[in-house]
Amino acid sequence: MAPYQAEFNQVFYSKGPSNGKLSPAQVREALMATGVAQGVLRCIWELSDIDKDGQLDMDEFAVAMYLCRQAQRGQPMPQALPSQVIPPSKKSYIVGNPF
Repeated sequence: MAPYQAEFNQVFYSKGPSNGKLSPAQVREALMATGVAQGVLRCIWELSDIDKDGQLDMDEFAVAMYLCRQAQRGQPMPQALPSQVIPPSKKSYIVGNPF
């Protein structure tokens, strides 16, 4: 995700986060703009809301945008987030995480 981080951060801040997070409506707007099918976006939301609080912080938003990029390239959605996609700030939320 590193090559895209600055771009994803810019989009995140352009949506006007409140207390460092974006609401589902704010995220929906950004994700719908990617052109990814709505069913796939639902899966992306589930994977990227790592702490399951119903909002996305900057790291989770970057995961969502990265997964959208992968979907745009025809990559199938993973059943679970690959370890290399999980932001360091969210490693403790992953069940069975050895970190």
